[in-house]
Amino acid sequence: MTGQSLYHTFQRFRTLQTHRIAALPIVILMPHSACNCRCVMCDIWRDNKNLKQLTEADVTDLLGALRKFGTKHVLMSGGEALLNTNFFRLCEILRAEKIKVTLLSTGLSIKKRVRYFKMG
Repeated sequence: MTGQSLYHTFQRFRTLQTHRIAALPIVILMPHSACNCRCVMCDIWRDNKNLKQLTEADVTDLLGALRKFGTKHVLMSGGEALLNTNFFRLCEILRAEKIKVTLLSTGLSIKKRVRYFKMG
């Protein structure tokens, strides 16, 4: 185990033992508040008129905190994250920091944006 990973393990432990957050290895971001589904078990789509979305500046401003708390993985959720027109730019910003990105999606917008996904 490297010194840095030992430090992050300690920080995660410290977070569990105190009331202070010292580590956030996984963070959930919601790039877009609207949803393009009308699922009966969910009401997120009912608030589509109150649109909120992350900008490049929002994510760039978060980088210092993500570094401080040792974030290694960001889950993009929402609403429907792919409705954010800058979604892939937001991912580029995070990946430049060596942060893995996972998309949680309804799948309705994937077909028209498939060229952006790396298959592997």
